Amino acid sequence: MKLNYAPSTLAEHILSLENELGVKLVESRGKRTVLTKGGERFLPYARKLMETYNTACRDMSSMNAIKGNLRVMTVESLGLYSMAMVFTKFMAGYPDITLSVSIGNCNAIYDRLRADEIDVAFLYDMEPVKEPDLETTVLFREPLCFTVSPKHPLAKKEHVSPKDFQRQVFVLAQKDCYYYRQLEEMLEHHHIALQNQIRLDSGSLIKKYVSSGYGISLLPYSVVREDAEAGTLKILNWIGEPWEACAQVLNMKKEWIMPSIPALIRTAKEAAAVYG
Repeated sequence: MKLNYAPSTLAEHILSLENELGVKLVESRGKRTVLTKGGERFLPYARKLMETYNTACRDMSSMNAIKGNLRVMTVESLGLYSMAMVFTKFMAGYPDITLSVSIGNCNAIYDRLRADEIDVAFLYDMEPVKEPDLETTVLFREPLCFTVSPKHPLAKKEHVSPKDFQRQVFVLAQKDCYYYRQLEEMLEHHHIALQNQIRLDSGSLIKKYVSSGYGISLLPYSVVREDAEAGTLKILNWIGEPWEACAQVLNMKKEWIMPSIPALIRTAKEAAAVYG
């Protein structure tokens, strides 16, 4: 009765099993159906089979549960400013997840994704990443801003174009930064020779140097927004070609993906309107 089978269907299943085993399992005694000696001998095995089956079902079901460890790497400029709210919202919605977030540069992110040392990567690039082994989800785009100290001579200019960078000092991220090649090409195209460059791994450190009056930086708007509003940095009114960063999340293409990965990506996409 617990299986909700019709008596005829149940009889068919029992007969099929008896034929497979070559043993009579049940017999009729009046109005009752009872186990034969063969049925009594088989019963413990049947119970073990059902126990194993139920254990397997529970184990397979747990694979689709959003829990366990999720390893994330992000570039500092995304992790500190745009993604902090995403990670806290994700943890609030999925309390059974242990989220491990580390900071790295773009080259390290690609290597660690492919080495299965991280599960998800958040980064900036000038365009969506197109790699055959990676799944790319674009979250939002935002301006890249040329920024100086309010005391810098360029801060007083109404408009700034490439020629204003002649013999200027730039405080930039390392050469493997996503925008470096495009910046270098722009300077070469306009025959601009910089006076000097200093390269730093940290966006926060870049802002520290620039706000103290040293050089010009190029950073995403979300990184400098609060500083510009507070008056410690000045965003230049750039009239050259527009600069835009593409925030995106990457994960490896696999036949089976942990449910926590698409859950995190959904959370990030829901929050993307805040930055878009």
